[in-house]
Amino acid sequence: MLLLTEEGKRYYDLAKKLLSDYKNEYNDIKENLQKDVLTIGITGPFERKHVPFIVKQFKENDTISIDIKAFNLFTCIEKLNNREIDIAFGLSNNFKNYPDLIYRTIYHSHVCVVTSLEHPLSHKEYVTIKDIKNEPLISLGEGIGLSATEVISENDQVAVIPLKESHHHADYAVGYHQDNGKKAIQQFMKYVEDYFRL
Repeated sequence: MLLLTEEGKRYYDLAKKLLSDYKNEYNDIKENLQKDVLTIGITGPFERKHVPFIVKQFKENDTISIDIKAFNLFTCIEKLNNREIDIAFGLSNNFKNYPDLIYRTIYHSHVCVVTSLEHPLSHKEYVTIKDIKNEPLISLGEGIGLSATEVISENDQVAVIPLKESHHHADYAVGYHQDNGKKAIQQFMKYVEDYFRL
């Protein structure tokens, strides 16, 4: 049987305390690293235009790490609902189908008509519902489509024509899952709202 001297017992107790403190600190750091990363889902040109500026300015005032992932509209909202991402940008209508998601509308966009560059309407300054009432809607190679102006990229080879005298619009939103308790989510949400209020 091994007996510890008084100094050995003090050393043993100190080593146990240090090991316990190390484990506690390690777990705290690991937990904080996970908490200090926001994963943000984006869906298209609208977000690609604004999110880099939002993130850059947000990070000037906060030490949080941000991971941005691109998805289509449906996948982005699904990932948010499944808590695979912390924040998602998308259309307000997409958020409405998920009761556990909290969202805020940040931008109201007008709908435009999208045509090929060769389409007869492509050179018009704007069109009305009367102008497009007999046009086929989204068929292969022919016709027109309706879209929010902000989702059309400069690289798309299409004509974008404002639609006048119409009530149609698309609302952009940012949201999070109500069960996600990361403090940075509320800070980022407020920052996004303030950004679009300017």
